[in-house]
Amino acid sequence: MNQGAFFTQINECNAILKQLDMVSEYIPSPSYPPSPRAFFKGMLYKDVWRACLRHRYYHFQLSDNSLFYFEYNNSDEVSLSYYDFPYAASTYKEFLREYGYNYSEVGDELREDYDDYVTTCLLKESLCSMRYDVCYTEYDEARHPISHLHIGHANNIRIRTEKIMGPLPFLFLVLRQNYPHDWKNYVKSKQPERVLNAIREKLPGPNKRHPDYKQITQFDMCELFLS
Repeated sequence: MNQGAFFTQINECNAILKQLDMVSEYIPSPSYPPSPRAFFKGMLYKDVWRACLRHRYYHFQLSDNSLFYFEYNNSDEVSLSYYDFPYAASTYKEFLREYGYNYSEVGDELREDYDDYVTTCLLKESLCSMRYDVCYTEYDEARHPISHLHIGHANNIRIRTEKIMGPLPFLFLVLRQNYPHDWKNYVKSKQPERVLNAIREKLPGPNKRHPDYKQITQFDMCELFLS
């Protein structure tokens, strides 16, 4: 996927999240640490989320405080991240209503008070963060697929995918798994063929002409994968 198509998909994600009334903030061109793995290495998940929020390392902050970040290094190296909100806390709008305010009246004036409230909340008992990576140079037979999905934090889960994802199909994946009610509303409002094209029919596989492409082996096929 070229850079233009990548950012077009981010704009499509923005339109969908707006339609579902799920987006709190959209940053078209966010900053990000030059060496993310080194920056986040050793951090607890809650600290990763807080660092992303504090430094605004995200494209989308959802109304439930979860974050999306889409990293494009080049057409063959992409990382797409969803950071599930780690605290068992009310959303900002719920917080306002609990104190008799309405968002249309006060906007973001009480964000600092809300942030202080969040730090007093317990962590969720379960989380479902996700990250999708494609990188040809890091392929390792039966261990590190070219295209794969991470679920959770600081573990060895890498689910191979036969299709190369961009921001739009990744958004659809997260919506379906973490926001099934919103996903159902969206799918029913669209022609199924349009969604199928975005998540399956028009997605390419790994580029077999890429100089670093390694043929899928029998050992790679010995695992369950996403087709």
